Amino acid sequence: MTSIKASSARPPSLNTSQRISPNEEATSRKSWRFSDTVDGAKASATIYSLVLTCRACGVEPYDYLLHVLRELPQRPPDADVTDLLPFNYARHQEARAQDG
Repeated sequence: MTSIKASSARPPSLNTSQRISPNEEATSRKSWRFSDTVDGAKASATIYSLVLTCRACGVEPYDYLLHVLRELPQRPPDADVTDLLPFNYARHQEARAQDG
């Protein structure tokens, strides 16, 4: 029987302390009611998802979003942006810290 290894691009599993608290989930759900459009609600959900993924990966969400918003305009529209995902950004930050 062959075994399949998980891709290294998968985010780490969440432990109990990193899961969304019921209060946070209710707050976000209530906030989405005030989106004027479906696209606005999708944008809010995307940002919320990125912030929670940052937390799960141990990345400061503000620093991550600042990096992404500085980096994206410098890339062509069809560029690969997988290196900008929170779990890849976390690896990049760890490597930078080890190099000094």
